[in-house]
Amino acid sequence: MLNIKNLLQITVIAILFSSCNNACFSKNEEQIGAYQMPYTRYDSQQATLGGLAVWYLDKHFDRGEPASEATNQEYAALITTEDFVSWKINNEANGVTIRFTLPDNASTSLGDPVESVGQRSDIDIFVNDKKVKTVTLDSRWAWQYFIDGDSDPKPDITDYEAMRFDEVHFLLENPVKKGDIIKIKKSANDNLETGIDFIEIENVPEPLEIPANALSVKDFGAKGDGVADDWQAIKNTINAAVAEGKTVYIPAGTYRIDTLMKLDQDGINIQGAGMWHTNLYFSNNEKMKAAVCGNASRLRIADLHINGVNMLRQERDRSYRDQKGIWGNWGESSIIENVWIEHFECGIWTAGYAHTPPVKAPTNNLIIRNVRLRNMYADGVNLCEGTSNSVFEHSNVRNCGDDGIASWSQTANPTTPPNSHNIFRYNTVELGWRAGAIGIFGGSGHQIYNCYAGEHSLSAGIRFTADFPGNPLDTNPENAMKVKNCIIYKCGTKSDLFHNWLGAIDIHGGKQYPLNNISFENIKIIEPQTEGIHIWSGDINNLSFKNVEIIGSADGINDISIVTDEWQKTQFGFEKQGGSAVFQNVTNEKFYKNNENFEVKFKK
Repeated sequence: MLNIKNLLQITVIAILFSSCNNACFSKNEEQIGAYQMPYTRYDSQQATLGGLAVWYLDKHFDRGEPASEATNQEYAALITTEDFVSWKINNEANGVTIRFTLPDNASTSLGDPVESVGQRSDIDIFVNDKKVKTVTLDSRWAWQYFIDGDSDPKPDITDYEAMRFDEVHFLLENPVKKGDIIKIKKSANDNLETGIDFIEIENVPEPLEIPANALSVKDFGAKGDGVADDWQAIKNTINAAVAEGKTVYIPAGTYRIDTLMKLDQDGINIQGAGMWHTNLYFSNNEKMKAAVCGNASRLRIADLHINGVNMLRQERDRSYRDQKGIWGNWGESSIIENVWIEHFECGIWTAGYAHTPPVKAPTNNLIIRNVRLRNMYADGVNLCEGTSNSVFEHSNVRNCGDDGIASWSQTANPTTPPNSHNIFRYNTVELGWRAGAIGIFGGSGHQIYNCYAGEHSLSAGIRFTADFPGNPLDTNPENAMKVKNCIIYKCGTKSDLFHNWLGAIDIHGGKQYPLNNISFENIKIIEPQTEGIHIWSGDINNLSFKNVEIIGSADGINDISIVTDEWQKTQFGFEKQGGSAVFQNVTNEKFYKNNENFEVKFKK
């Protein structure tokens, strides 16, 4: 059974989530979300403000307000060098992450479209009123734009803004201690308003040393200075390590790579010095020219940070840039762990797009754990194109412009098998701005449990849809989709980018295939922006909801809604929406069903 401390007032819950990384449980209670993450969050709601610093607040997820994308829908803004935001620290730490917003800027020449290029502004970090560091904020990677009724982001500045926040992280020379005061001030009066959503601080371990039986890329000529292209040296190290049965070690430093980093030999083991110390920096902004691209079995990549220059999801012709932090077929029994990825089209995407046809069979028995997927233009992680028996766990996914976590049973060709029995557990998915926190599209027997989805704008919390082509959901009840022991906080939307109404749990049928055999058990839905459960369109059968509690639902909106109407008929061509659902011990004070063909049963 899912229990949470102090579940008395919604306002208390909101504060707990923002300040303790969702680990708000006693030792004897079940943990939800990425509770093992080492950082502590200090939200702007908890901060002290000084000077002319102001609060921005938006409690209604108004897409026109930047605060709609902030934690608790509020943030602090610094205007002059006299302004500050500060926190009293309760733990020792030397690693700091700041989530910020900074105004965009435009670049244009006569006759050209207006493009988003961002701006820079410096902030000073003080500890106990002593300046310890100057940090440059850059809005280059933020600010995506849309036009009305079109879900594809545009390369030019247009009507609707999204992704207005980004992050920067850095190490302090001397750790802060319990009782210290961290203060942030602007370095100069540059007329740029600097918004601070939160800071996260953590104890960062010393760089990992070279393991036994390993070869260092430095011995093969890698510079690690962020300037030289180190790919050939890394490639030479990989070839030698595979031949000798050794590990590839990448020491602390920034390693510029100007092409795909292809891992196409079985058994490659790449070990960094830690996600705060070893950085792979992809400098090529062309299509399919930036990624750690697997096409082998028994691969391992661990303990490093991956970022690059990319700032777009799609080209002007709407083709995808296909810059994904980690992608490809990862064969049999591979591992991705302790990796931090930022600023790609997608964080991790398992499919063989870089090889046509794929050289390896679809990914199987992949383990992805303890990763941070931040500030993506599309999905955080998508187990795709036949990926099966794989696990994504103990990870944080934040600020993504499509599903934070997804499994899409896409078919590269008619023989591609369905995705089967993937597991998503102990993950936190937060502050996304499109689609859904967690989305399942086709396949068989997937499980989602002990996950937290929170504060998404323009998107659902957990969704199952038949929107996309591919292998359908398995019709065998023994291979049902199962969602268990999850919290969904402030999710759903009154209007996504298609102007659709989405629920915190959103079940959306379509022409592709029926949605059958999906069960939800022990779910808390807190302050949904619309319905807690929304079921609409298509053929949706044998749904099961057990022990689902909807707390603080939006005023005037039904807790549970099952809908069919003329709009759905004209959009999807369904004369009648068939289906069935069983609700057992589910909040149902407000229930709406405009469909005589959909069978509903309530059980105690």
